[in-house]
Amino acid sequence: STINHITEGNRRHIDVLYIKVASDNGTWRRYAHSYIGFGVTPEIGRELTQAQLNKANEVIISLKSFLKSKPFTIIEQVKTNEYQSIVISNIAKMSKVLGLAKDSTVNDGLFEIFALPPGKAFMLGVIVKSATVGLRYTKQTDKYVFKTVNKQPVQLDGEVFDIPANALVTVGIEQRNLACIV
Repeated sequence: STINHITEGNRRHIDVLYIKVASDNGTWRRYAHSYIGFGVTPEIGRELTQAQLNKANEVIISLKSFLKSKPFTIIEQVKTNEYQSIVISNIAKMSKVLGLAKDSTVNDGLFEIFALPPGKAFMLGVIVKSATVGLRYTKQTDKYVFKTVNKQPVQLDGEVFDIPANALVTVGIEQRNLACIV
C-alpha cells in the first residue's frame, strides 16, 4: 500500500529536466519532471488554463489553438531553424493518450527531443501517430542549446511562461535528482 511505501521509505530517484535562460533581463532556471514544450504545446496549455474545462471543450480548445498556432524561429549552432513544435521529455507518454518515446526512461540521464517542422497537416499526422503507435524522437541527449529570435512561450509540465527575444536557452537534465515514492 502507499502508506507502507511511505513509512518504509521506498523511493525511486528520477531525472529532472531544467531550462536555463540568459537574457538582457538576467539569468534564471526552472525545473520540470516530465516535459518542456515550445510552439504548439504552450499555446494550447495557455488556452486550456484560461477555460472552464470539460471533455468536449478541451478537445475543441486544443484544436482551435493548434489551428491558429504559427511556426517559431530559433538559432541552433548559428543556423536559423523554424519549427511548429519542440517537445523535450524524459517520459514515454504525454497526457493520457499521446505516446512519445517507448524506450524513454526517467532515470537514464538523457532526454528525448521531438522537433517538428512547420506545417499543420504534418503536425496533425504527428498527433494521430502519437496517439496510436507513438513517435520516434529527433535526438536523445543531455543538453540542448539554442537562441530565441522572438519572444517565445514555453511550457514546463503545466506551467506556461514567456522567454524573451534574443535569449540563450539551455535545456539540461539532473540525473536521479528527485526522490519519488513508488
